Amino acid sequence: MSRSRPPRSAPSRRPSARGSALITVILVALVLTVVGLGIAYFASTEDKTSGNTEMARVGFYAAEAGLRDGEARVSDFAQLNNSDATELIDLTYSSGAAIDARPWPAGDVYTPPGGGRPAYVLEIAGTKYRDIVIPQDLGNPSTRAMYSIFVRNNEEDTAGGNNADTDKKINIVVVGQMVLVDPSTKALVLRDGVPTIGITKVLEEQLYTEVEGSATATQKGTNVGGTSSGAK
Repeated sequence: MSRSRPPRSAPSRRPSARGSALITVILVALVLTVVGLGIAYFASTEDKTSGNTEMARVGFYAAEAGLRDGEARVSDFAQLNNSDATELIDLTYSSGAAIDARPWPAGDVYTPPGGGRPAYVLEIAGTKYRDIVIPQDLGNPSTRAMYSIFVRNNEEDTAGGNNADTDKKINIVVVGQMVLVDPSTKALVLRDGVPTIGITKVLEEQLYTEVEGSATATQKGTNVGGTSSGAK
């Protein structure tokens, strides 16, 4: 008498299905993580770009304001000194505040973008026109626009060299920046009295010191985009 064997049950596929679901969940989580990191990166990049654009804009306007200030002060000085601006670029002359021969921003000697003759901080009657903070609020109480004014002899004045004005022309160089300030709107400084600057913009203009003289086009002989010292 033969016995009938019960039919064999098909092998269960549940472990395989569970493993497949786990892999799917892991892949989805990985994709979502990558997407999230990408969004965060692009948001951060855009924020930095926007901040750099703002600093560049403020630096440019600061340089423009300094250029107008420098024009007026150098013109007034030249008129009071028979159209002679030599004293402004003569390192042997001191009207009360000695020139600091160290390179700017720590000192008073600046080499504009593109090289050329050295520029010296504008000094009139013992006052140095550097690190001038513009009081207007920029929408952020911790920042202000700031400029420094420098002067140098023009390249065409070969007879005068670096320290004598023999052709009644002088170049005004202005460095504009956005700077961090304290509650009293005084520029915050790091080591050696250097302000906490962001992007730097440079403008240069040639000024005829004759009484009837006028300024030539701005940004003569410089990198019109200015220089970048990086965001701090």
